[in-house]
Amino acid sequence: MLVFTFIVLLLSVLIFLVWFFYLNIYEVKFNYNFDPSDVLIDESYRIECKGVNLLGIEIGFRNLECKYKIESGSEIIKQLEIRNNNNFEFVPLHTGTVKLLLNSKYALNPSQMILQCKENDR
Repeated sequence: MLVFTFIVLLLSVLIFLVWFFYLNIYEVKFNYNFDPSDVLIDESYRIECKGVNLLGIEIGFRNLECKYKIESGSEIIKQLEIRNNNNFEFVPLHTGTVKLLLNSKYALNPSQMILQCKENDR
């Protein structure tokens, strides 16, 4: 009986530690592979929302319920797709400045991104 109690207690602590350190989201990162001050017209761009656990590892399998709001310049970009509330794809249509507000259920404060849309000189 004592061995069984010890095993149950050990498994409970292990499950708690896995939940606390690995599965809980402590930070939200917005990943993008472009320079916001040099966004070219008629090219597709994507912003990804990723959760980070206490160990600093990105958790890709959780839905972070990210929200993307165009504060100004909504006529400048065309929103293509929002997948799983974690990815935002867009295409700039005209030159100008666009302000995006990026937020998540797990973020303390929203993040603002300012995009400078420029002509494609290629």
